[in-house]
Amino acid sequence: MGTESNPPCQEHPLPPFSMPTTVVNMDKTDVFDVRIDRATKWGNPYKRGRDGTREEVIRMYRFLLDAYPDMKKEAKRELRNKVLG
Repeated sequence: MGTESNPPCQEHPLPPFSMPTTVVNMDKTDVFDVRIDRATKWGNPYKRGRDGTREEVIRMYRFLLDAYPDMKKEAKRELRNKVLG
C-alpha cells in the first residue's frame, strides 16, 4: 500500500496478484469495471439457442479468440484483474 509520499494507484490500489478477474451478473449489480455483454467488443457473438448449446457457443467463442491472437492478447491485457459485468 502507499504512504503519504507514495500514494497507491487509484485505479489498482492493491497489487494485481491480489485481484483476480471476476465476472458478476449485471442483472444483480451495477458495480463492475468493464462491461462484457454482446453490445461490447468483448461480448460473445454466438447466442445460446440460435447458435448452439451453452457449451457449444462458449467453445465457438474460444475458437474465435484463438483464431485472432492479437484480440486474445488485448482481452488479457484489458480484462485482467477487473470485475467484469
